[in-house]
Amino acid sequence: MLVNEREVTNAVEERIRRKIIHPFLMQHRCDDGKLHRTGLKYGDVKIIINGKETEVECKGEVDGTYNFPWETYHDFNTGWPGWTVTCEADLIVYATEDLRWLVEFELNEARKLLTQELFDMYGWREVPQKKHKQHNLTMLRLVPMRFMKRKLQSFKDYSDMRNGQLRIF
Repeated sequence: MLVNEREVTNAVEERIRRKIIHPFLMQHRCDDGKLHRTGLKYGDVKIIINGKETEVECKGEVDGTYNFPWETYHDFNTGWPGWTVTCEADLIVYATEDLRWLVEFELNEARKLLTQELFDMYGWREVPQKKHKQHNLTMLRLVPMRFMKRKLQSFKDYSDMRNGQLRIF
């Protein structure tokens, strides 16, 4: 049975937001411990970090791999760009439900780094999303987390790979 990809993704991300990302943000990243609604079309919450309003996009998956799913097309067939193109947030917070990953990075820094030239240089091909069947054809580039950790100054890793637990909880 084909499912609406947006419904599946939203359900998973909402569960991870409520269970992992929002508590993390409130306890460890917000100056005032509060999440505020964002006015952006594509952005999940607004928080205050070091006195500055910061728009945060929360991304999540059930189980993590050693790659970050950089979505290039939400629907390749219609040309609908992925969230990495349309998102207006300042900060991306990505978590996996299995607690393998809880990381953050600045979206604009990642956009400057993750160019077509870089993808070609490393041979990171565009591949279809295969976690579930769907009507649209979502395309991604699987970027190694260790690469992002090394190359993005803003990259912060709050996960502890040795025991599958988050360092901050």
